[in-house]
Order: sequence, then C-alpha cells, then structure tokens
Amino acid sequence: MDDMGKQFVAFMSHHLVALQIDCEYEDEDTHNFGSEIFSGFILALYGRWYWATAGHCLRDVDQAIEEGRLRVYSCGFADFFGADAPNIQTVPFTYERGCGRYITKKELGLDFGVIPLPDLIAQNMRANKILPIARENWVHQPSLTFSVYKMLGFPSHLIAELGGLLPTMIHVERIDPKEVDEGPAETWFAGRISPEAKIKSIKGMSGGPIFGFRQAEDGRWYYHVVALQSWWRPDSRIVFGCSVPLVAELLHLAFSVAPA
Repeated sequence: MDDMGKQFVAFMSHHLVALQIDCEYEDEDTHNFGSEIFSGFILALYGRWYWATAGHCLRDVDQAIEEGRLRVYSCGFADFFGADAPNIQTVPFTYERGCGRYITKKELGLDFGVIPLPDLIAQNMRANKILPIARENWVHQPSLTFSVYKMLGFPSHLIAELGGLLPTMIHVERIDPKEVDEGPAETWFAGRISPEAKIKSIKGMSGGPIFGFRQAEDGRWYYHVVALQSWWRPDSRIVFGCSVPLVAELLHLAFSVAPA
C-alpha cells in the first residue's frame, strides 16, 4: 500500500474501535490463555455512545462465559488507529455477561449488538478523535446512491502473522442478494471481494464498518456507514453485512421509549 493509501485507511480508522478480551478458555481437549479481538465502531444515540459490533460476537462470548468455557481476566477498547491519535493505550473496560444487547436473526438480515459506554470511556475516545456514527449518517441513505464500497476491520490471520492489530480495508463490489444461490434475506448487504484482493480470510472483521462512498454534483466525495460485516462465503468470496439504517433506526425508536 502506498503512502496515500495508508493515509486514507488512517483517516477512516477514526471510526474503528476494537474490543480486546484477554481470557482463559477451555474445551474438552484444550486449556489455553489468549485474546479475542472484535471489530466495531461507535454509534451515537440520544447523546450517548455505544460500541457497535456483530450480534453473534457478543452472543458467542456470553454463551461461553455462561457455560464456563471462557473466563475474562482483562478487557479493553483499542481506539488509537486513526491518524494522530494522542493516546495509544487500551481503555480498560469490565466485560460481564449481559453487558451488551444483541440480536441475531439471520432469516431477517439482523446481526447487531451494542454495548453502552460509560461516560469516562466515551470521553477518552473523544480525546482520541474517534468519530461516532449518528442518525444523520443513516436516515437519508435510502435516497442516496453509492458507487464505491469498502469494509474495515481486523482479519484474525493478520493479527497472528503481524503480532498486533493493523486496520485492513478491503474493496467490495456490491451485488443484489437475490443473485446469490440460496440467497439470504434481501435486507442483507451483499458484496463480492475481488480475487485480486490479497486477503486469505476476513474472519475477525465481523462487526467492522462497511462504508459506502458517493460523489455529489459539486464533485466532492462523501461516505456513510451502510452496514456492519456479519458473515461470508469463503468459496465465492461473498460478504454479507447487517444494514445500519435498518437496525440503527430500530434502536433509535426503541431507545426513544426506554433509553439505555
């Protein structure tokens, strides 16, 4: 990647926040210590900040804790991937089962979770120049046309190979879900990763933002978070994302009645 490409990723990474859970985990055959890394971004609702990710990420962690297969011994948010972030330390967070809300209904195109952030953590993220996604990002999307799509997150295999977190941006060509064999619900964002993209797997990018870019009549480019990465089909390199306008508006309406 050239310098301009690195600068572009660094700018877009003002929207990228990772949750790192250091844990002890076990199954029938193994007992290990390690870290789980989850991609995500910040959603702003009624003046409060929420960390947003794929619902299945929170579900899987909560189930593992409940079943005694995973014990958390430290946790924190990494929010220092944007350009000129002044603080490069992970912000500590206490993860407990049920600390987030999530929904996972694949048949409806829903895979979304949020964790309400304490005010002090939100302040730390603001100081680190994190940019939240607010209602103006999604409310007008149905009337907009995007020409370019890119997804951002942390592929697990690169974390292992590089020994650390490096934001990765991948170009995605949007396709109609109806074009996919045994296609899922039409509410899913569907896109194909080019064979030219040198990426082994996008596992670990679940929860990361999928951006749509559009060029206005004045020639300026604008972007919106159109979806969050949920799942993919490795053989066809087709990715599926949960629609942000769909779920964020549902949260907006729900929280207007009973704010979190």
